[in-house]
Amino acid sequence: MVRWSIGRSVIRNRGMRTEVELAVDALADRQLQRRCWTVFEPEEGSESFDLVVHVLYDDTVVAADPVREIGLVLRDQDEVDAMVPLTAALDAFLRASPGGPKTTAQLDSPEWQRVVARAEAAKAVLSR
Repeated sequence: MVRWSIGRSVIRNRGMRTEVELAVDALADRQLQRRCWTVFEPEEGSESFDLVVHVLYDDTVVAADPVREIGLVLRDQDEVDAMVPLTAALDAFLRASPGGPKTTAQLDSPEWQRVVARAEAAKAVLSR
């Protein structure tokens, strides 16, 4: 397997890198999800679920082809390896719940808990 890497300081799109980090942070933050995503009134400065999906699936190709993002918003293969299981879990959840997590029952589901756990792991890798 080819392992891709680029120097830690070489991220060409730092603004989008920040957006990806914020999206992953939101997916890992159970309190934010309960406080903001189930009441449909996101707090000022918090990431809405729609924005999280938009960043990972539309603004970047982190969800579809994370290797292409090395050097743009991801640093190396380790970050790719952290994002792949996260987006796989998120894809599976979205297939079952196309509107995203809008109820506490959805947030408590095993499928969503898998997303959160994988987001926590990805967050640890992205913040190293």
